[in-house]
Amino acid sequence: MSTKTAGSKGEAIACAYLEGRGCELLEKNYRMGRYEIDLVMRDGGTLVFVEVKARTGQGAILGREAVNRTKQQHIIRAAQGYLQQHNAFDAPVRFDVAEVDLATGDVTHIPAAFTA
Repeated sequence: MSTKTAGSKGEAIACAYLEGRGCELLEKNYRMGRYEIDLVMRDGGTLVFVEVKARTGQGAILGREAVNRTKQQHIIRAAQGYLQQHNAFDAPVRFDVAEVDLATGDVTHIPAAFTA
């Protein structure tokens, strides 16, 4: 399975998981320049920027470990662009990570995995 295919499948699984827990999908693969946010969701009154990390098997680092400080800064920059584009600077925001095991379909959701 290609990285792009695995990523798309992981995003679909994570999105369905979060929607099943009351979140509303606002946008998939939001891009601002070279930066991207996998899922932009609303959880009540909070805008949630979700980084999805799909894994195909054991041995790889955990998804949350792949969201290092550099990756966090890229997500934060994209989120700032989203907030500006949607004039939503007053909205509370949260940065989550969703780890998806593609072999089992299991999702580990980490709310507030990092802060801006």
